[in-house]
Amino acid sequence: MKRNTHIVTESAIVLAVAVLGACSSGNRTDVETGTVVSGPARIQDHDRDRTLGAGDRLIVPFDSEVRVDGASADDFALPVPTDSFGDSAVVEAGPGANEVTIVLGDRAHLTVRGDYGSPIGTRPASGVDVRPGAGDHIVSTGGRRARPSTPVDVVPTLDPGPHLAIGVASALAAGDLDRDGDLDLVVGRANAGDTIWINDGTGSYRDSGQTLGGDETFALVIGDLDGDGDLDLVRAGDGGNQAWINDGAANLQQRGSTFGAGDARAVALADLDGDGDLDLIEGNGRGKPDRIWSTSIVTTTSTWCVAVPAERRRRSGRTTARER
Repeated sequence: MKRNTHIVTESAIVLAVAVLGACSSGNRTDVETGTVVSGPARIQDHDRDRTLGAGDRLIVPFDSEVRVDGASADDFALPVPTDSFGDSAVVEAGPGANEVTIVLGDRAHLTVRGDYGSPIGTRPASGVDVRPGAGDHIVSTGGRRARPSTPVDVVPTLDPGPHLAIGVASALAAGDLDRDGDLDLVVGRANAGDTIWINDGTGSYRDSGQTLGGDETFALVIGDLDGDGDLDLVRAGDGGNQAWINDGAANLQQRGSTFGAGDARAVALADLDGDGDLDLIEGNGRGKPDRIWSTSIVTTTSTWCVAVPAERRRRSGRTTARER
């Protein structure tokens, strides 16, 4: 009888260990395989007012498709103490199958300024994760519950905007050509003249009807070449570089002849010699050396001067302008 009792007791212990092992293994599997945030999370300025506020969206991606059932903003964690989803923030499914959207409330605060690294410091970048228990409301289509992991970065969103004309664009430049406080566009073309697009202040553009150049455009740069307070244009094309001068109302006219040999593949403007006007840096292809063109402003309404190339200017020891 004692022997039988010993056998029963031993069997019970083995069974108990097996059950505990299975439970432990099950818990470990759930922790290891639960669905997690897989960033970055995207800020969407829903009302396009350029400020973060009620109605804007924070779209949080996961590593698998998820279902949302009764989730709230409390299911998500913001590790930076000063961050907030705002008052009365709500949670929605989508827009992607693997995404959850937090519709922000009043007094929302997030900082989009680089990668999330630490919740401390001076204006630390925001991060976002889920809290423990979020798996009760956010579950993958495969049954994996959402679980905390590493907070992901919060980044701005580039939303699709209006279409411009169809064509082969080879260069782009943006600047306030008509001086109304918003950014206009110059589109360089590979197979036609360049075009100017005027911003109406809401991010919608109209074709100004102008055509600049005619050869293939390789690069564009905008700057005040003649020192009159408005933005002009240098276009680098297959036939050489051209200066297009603005009348202040976004009407551009070429001034002077074409300069350079048509080798430029990149251009930039900066006051390299400290004389108060912009000079041109020409980055060349076709195995040609890069070049600097120094400018000299002549105080008339019809003249813009380009000095001889900077290396010739250094050899002469004087500022000699060649009218363009």
